[in-house]
Amino acid sequence: MEQFIQLIQGPAAATVLMAAILGTAYKFVINYVIPRIDASLKESNDRYKEMIAEHRADREAWLKSIDKISERLDRMSEVTDDMAKTVENLHNSVTAITQQLQDARKP
Repeated sequence: MEQFIQLIQGPAAATVLMAAILGTAYKFVINYVIPRIDASLKESNDRYKEMIAEHRADREAWLKSIDKISERLDRMSEVTDDMAKTVENLHNSVTAITQQLQDARKP
């Protein structure tokens, strides 16, 4: 009996106790920690997928608006070129008329 008490109090008891603690910790990690981490990672992955899909939709809308702006700028450039030609023609006409008036006033 005395040997049994010494055995329980000795290194064998510490080894058994440590094995029990490690077994319990292992079960806790396997049953609670890993499933929660897995669920968290899946949730995070789903959120990232949703965010990427939203980003793609926003990017498509942005590209369409840039295309529309580009088309409008092209049209404005054409109109501006036409206006510049018209103003240049008017300037040439006014210059010619002014020259004719000055020539007519000379004695």
